Amino acid sequence: MLLNRARADDVMRAHKLDGLAALVPYNVQYLTDYRNLLMVAGFDASVGAVLPLRHDAPAALITAAFDTRNVVNAAPWVPNIVIYTDHPGDASAATRGGGAKYAGWGTRPGAALNQRQARWVQETARMTESTAASCVHGLVNGIKDAGLAKGRIGIDDERLLQWLPELGLTGAEIVPARHLFNEIRLVKTQDEIALLSAAAKINEAALLKAVAALHEGATWDELERVYMTDMADHGARGIYLECGAGGLQSGRVIKHEAVMFDGLGQYQGYHGDFGRSAVIGDPGPDVAVRVKSLEAGWRAAYDAIKPGVKYSEVAATVAKAVKAAGFPGPFRTPVVHSLGLQHTDDPVGLFDPPGKKADRVLEKDMVLNVDLPHIEIGWGAVHIEDTVRVTADGCEALTSMETALRILPG
Repeated sequence: MLLNRARADDVMRAHKLDGLAALVPYNVQYLTDYRNLLMVAGFDASVGAVLPLRHDAPAALITAAFDTRNVVNAAPWVPNIVIYTDHPGDASAATRGGGAKYAGWGTRPGAALNQRQARWVQETARMTESTAASCVHGLVNGIKDAGLAKGRIGIDDERLLQWLPELGLTGAEIVPARHLFNEIRLVKTQDEIALLSAAAKINEAALLKAVAALHEGATWDELERVYMTDMADHGARGIYLECGAGGLQSGRVIKHEAVMFDGLGQYQGYHGDFGRSAVIGDPGPDVAVRVKSLEAGWRAAYDAIKPGVKYSEVAATVAKAVKAAGFPGPFRTPVVHSLGLQHTDDPVGLFDPPGKKADRVLEKDMVLNVDLPHIEIGWGAVHIEDTVRVTADGCEALTSMETALRILPG
């Protein structure tokens, strides 16, 4: 189960919420254990979820009627599946949440259905007996079914502040709570840790395959294709392979110029984030000393990460170790961030710029990345980035920790 129900309960109680309503796909996946093509394809306001604080009230998944067969296959833990179709053409019916009748795909007359097909037909007929006019209408229905029509509800999409009252939910108090969803998701369940561990390993292997393809004259597009292909070969999705903002400094790979690799990918919605340094031919002392210093910083990070320590304390420890190891010139402050269903799982404000986050105190079963990039225009770029899980008294690496500079012949 992805959802950390005990933590969700604690956060809702602390903020005097009676329940949560989600419209953002990764939060819907988190609350329900369900993921479909609507989420992957990025259709707006196409899936929803309701999580009441009371455990005896039904949690809900809201999805499109054509998705019913996938719901049957996945069997999400939530007891209330709310299906939506389309506006029925009757304004009052739509206001009440009633959708048009679902026609769906037909069943071949006289066909001998196997067990799976028979379940599709039976469950689709049951689920679509009562449909909503849209996903948001369905969200209203799920909120009412959970007994939250007059409750205080935290939402992850601020448009619901307008939409929910417009659709008749006038007795509830609607509270923006995007940051609270992140607050809950910071501490991972064992199922989440297993997915993050798989994502880390697949992502690392794909990035190292791209490193192995490094050759003089290569474009970054060539190398990224190697990464993306290997991710797909292992059932994952590559998001990007970066070598620093602006790309390769010479436009193509050249001998002796340090290259940083930073790969971000997803496995079943969970992220892997990994970085390494490479060079073709003799790296020279400039590259070697910088990478050795970053390695010292990563070892210091691994030793420093444990419950009760702040992000800022880890970052300061890393920066100190990097400089003590002989890093020449200024070194950018390392970045510590949580990892999960988002590249950065940390709570942020609605108008905060990318990367801004609070100075967290580490807790057991948080999953973190420590970023140590260094870019010098006119010289090149090096990088080390790994993923760890915070344990009861330290941390364990989900990536290999084989941080040495990759030197390719040339």
